[in-house]
Amino acid sequence: MLNLKNNKFKKIGILGTLFLFCITSFLNNSFFANASAQSVLNIGKGGTNANSLESAKYNLGQTNTISSSSTDNQFPSSKAVYDYINNALNKKILIVGGAAGQNGKMAISDEQNTWDSSFEPFPTTDIWHSAAHGKNKFVAINVENKIIYSTTGEEGTWLEASSDSIPSPGWRGLTYGDEKFVAVGVSGKIAYSNDGITWTYAGQFGNVFEKVAYGGGKFIAVGQKNIYYSSDGITWTKATYQEPTGTGLYGIAYGNGKFVAVGQTGETAYSTDGITWVLSVSGTIYMRAVVWGKDKFVAVGSAGNIKISYDGITWEEPFSVGSNQFNNIIWTGTQFIAIGLSGSITHSNTGLADSWASPTALTNTTWFGIAMSTT
Repeated sequence: MLNLKNNKFKKIGILGTLFLFCITSFLNNSFFANASAQSVLNIGKGGTNANSLESAKYNLGQTNTISSSSTDNQFPSSKAVYDYINNALNKKILIVGGAAGQNGKMAISDEQNTWDSSFEPFPTTDIWHSAAHGKNKFVAINVENKIIYSTTGEEGTWLEASSDSIPSPGWRGLTYGDEKFVAVGVSGKIAYSNDGITWTYAGQFGNVFEKVAYGGGKFIAVGQKNIYYSSDGITWTKATYQEPTGTGLYGIAYGNGKFVAVGQTGETAYSTDGITWVLSVSGTIYMRAVVWGKDKFVAVGSAGNIKISYDGITWEEPFSVGSNQFNNIIWTGTQFIAIGLSGSITHSNTGLADSWASPTALTNTTWFGIAMSTT
């Protein structure tokens, strides 16, 4: 397997290394010492999850700017440019899941879709249902109320977070945004953490939450017939919407200034502020998750079905990639990755029907959650 840690420039080769040398030398030239260059390059704070990396300015933060160490109106230093490109080359993708009768499982890949063998991060038979990345660590949650964290996501590095005060049953969805992790779950319970290690119970709202996303200054939690919003992840309010006629909503994403939710029996919903929602029905396909990337919303669901919408309102006819149900999807900035039943993993650079790789199976388990780190 490609060793990204010890050989970081194999991915860009000799020409890429030469390019990096040239650009860093160029930016350090004294001719540019007094040039005006504010916010030349922006990087996030390392928080990602299955909801969307396209809207990284919300999920990762938007305040960190690469700059030289002297004045604000200089070009970035060569070290800053090196660190920026180095981080971009070391994206780590974590998937989590499990199945009845076996311990919960995880697996890690680089962005070249080279997956390590799956491993069991913790001695428990509980299914890991969701994952997120922020504050330089991965965090994972399971359906039996356990929360664990790791700075690398690798086998043997996971530790249990402090969440004993949070009532059972367990968790379903997790996200990172606005310097905070937020977890949602069964019985409408919600908890939050500033570091992913120590968790505080926010309370119970509605009934079941399946997923949560952050964007446009708000957290949005959806599940079955629930939609709740919060500006801080602590205080939650029920949104205004027409109640779904079916079993409800299962996926939520933010992109292009809009929240979009998908669910069973073709139900979709959208909102520009997260407070007032418009419900619609597009076909009968059961959709489990949605993400914004490559200027479109891409939703995945039952029987390998994938649907596309360019505005979150009108959806194209679904197409199938394999036959196994997909449970989640992420946009990494360069590709979509979808995961699901029977260990299924597939990827696409565009999300369009003819662009998806044939699904491969990574162990005989079910994958539920996916998150990405850039550090």
